[in-house]
Amino acid sequence: MDAVGRSSVWTIDRENVITSVGGDWDAFAESNDAASLCGSSVVGRSLFDFISGEETQRIYRLLLRRCARWTRRSSCPSAATRQKCGVTCVSRSNR
Repeated sequence: MDAVGRSSVWTIDRENVITSVGGDWDAFAESNDAASLCGSSVVGRSLFDFISGEETQRIYRLLLRRCARWTRRSSCPSAATRQKCGVTCVSRSNR
């Protein structure tokens, strides 16, 4: 299976700590030579440990603070390839 059409899901708590991952998260990580980023290695860590660049982190922080529902197109680079991905945020409760 190629990376196109895969769905990787993550949830965070109010402090932006990753509380769970699902969907094709592990398969995506492994297919991109990033087995060290499989679910068991990222749960319990800050989302911002995995978002590079001050400007990108700033945008995510702003969006998360205002999140009711938003979608963002971005790239998901790995050591070997650069892929396009989308992010959809759905708030489970007011932040």
